[in-house]
Amino acid sequence: MGIVGAMSGRRHRPDAVLDAEGIGSVPGLASVTPAPRLETMTHPAGPVRATTLEHRPICQRPVSIPADMDDRSLPKATGTVVLPPHIAWSFPSEHNLEDPKQLRYAYERVMTEGLEDDVRFYIDIDVLLKVWDELWLSPHVRDAWYEWLRRRRLVA
Repeated sequence: MGIVGAMSGRRHRPDAVLDAEGIGSVPGLASVTPAPRLETMTHPAGPVRATTLEHRPICQRPVSIPADMDDRSLPKATGTVVLPPHIAWSFPSEHNLEDPKQLRYAYERVMTEGLEDDVRFYIDIDVLLKVWDELWLSPHVRDAWYEWLRRRRLVA
């Protein structure tokens, strides 16, 4: 069995040839022209702006950290909470903040998806400092929060 047949599990054509990139071609058939990269495309209205994956930032959404986050007089969520749909867009949306596992999951979701008002209400800085090392956060979220906490000398 040839390389093409081994890779696909189908019988291969004996006259098929693999090029340097491993793409097969068959003599006598029209070759496929690769799609143009977005940077080289033109549009009747003018040039197309390059927005390929190589140009996108790693983080898709900015991290919301309110300036008054360390104001301990602000009201905070307690007990069982139902997170709004823009945060908890998948199951579960209800979290018991008295349960350590549910609290961590709620904090991870709010810190990642929440807007400033959400973060201000659902995240208690004193609780956050206790569970910080146990949270699973995307690197850009953890870095933003760590920098905020470090500037306020709440972490080393």
